Amino acid sequence: MRAVCACGWSGTTTYPIDWKQVEEDEPHRYDTSGPAKDWQSHTRAMVAQAVPVPEDVARLISELRQRLDEIEASDILTALRIVGELDSIVETEGSYAAREARRTHTDQEVAAALGGTEKATAARLRWYDSHRYI
Repeated sequence: MRAVCACGWSGTTTYPIDWKQVEEDEPHRYDTSGPAKDWQSHTRAMVAQAVPVPEDVARLISELRQRLDEIEASDILTALRIVGELDSIVETEGSYAAREARRTHTDQEVAAALGGTEKATAARLRWYDSHRYI
């Protein structure tokens, strides 16, 4: 087995599976730490080359995630309402940002700025365009 990522990346190291160690009813218990470490290294490298998120915005996002987790535990309908509000922001701002990024930068520049591959970035930008309000 080896690590893979939704962006299209595949790890180079192959980890053999000892099928005698795999529990038939619970294969998810098999040790996948090798591929997991490879994938974590890959994602760290991709994030490191991305445009940094301003600290105040990163802090707000972190606080929002934490607060949303708290609300989900006690009031799922309120959590769903909050997610809807966030979707509205992404639909509006994502569409505009995607169009402007494509107009002013190459596909390679956009992918590097987002910390992803051109394939994954193109899919994300298409998704933003498909949710266009404006």
